[in-house]
Amino acid sequence: MKLWTVQNAGIVNAIANNGSYQPIFKESDYVRRDPDLAVLYNTVLNNFNKIHNSEFPGLVFCFTGADENNNPCEIPDYKAFKTLIRSKKEVIESLWNHLVEGNAVVLEIDIDETFNPMYIDINDFQCLMPPILELPPYDSKEIDNIIKSIHFGIYRRSPLPSGIIQAHIPQLFKEIVTKIHPTFDFE
Repeated sequence: MKLWTVQNAGIVNAIANNGSYQPIFKESDYVRRDPDLAVLYNTVLNNFNKIHNSEFPGLVFCFTGADENNNPCEIPDYKAFKTLIRSKKEVIESLWNHLVEGNAVVLEIDIDETFNPMYIDINDFQCLMPPILELPPYDSKEIDNIIKSIHFGIYRRSPLPSGIIQAHIPQLFKEIVTKIHPTFDFE
């Protein structure tokens, strides 16, 4: 399965020099900027570790697409990835602009098809970002369902499908990073 992530070029150097990169949520730029995110990040991480019987200190956040039934589907190449992101500007613009700050690159990643990256629609993930607000279509029942899906590591179709699915992997290895691409803007 092909996934996509935006990372600082320093992480690419770490992979080149060390063979891998392991994120640590306690050192996350997002958590430093907004400490309230630690609860959400740790919820995803703790459940990921439970499901995979692991003890990772962080996760790499990746993207993939959604098919016509809002199920995760592979984005086959960089051109299709750019098209998807640009077509979903209203969903991802503020996140994207933060991700591409500085010396960032887009990494194309290939993972085993049988691996469970705990997919979640980007709108559902953003719904869980503090402060959690019950705004239609996200009522308390929908929010509970999202949290249960994370707990069990299952994908559920969003009540507000974005077309962009977030995926999680524990590390980046030289062997799974197949290509490095430049970042891009929305024009």
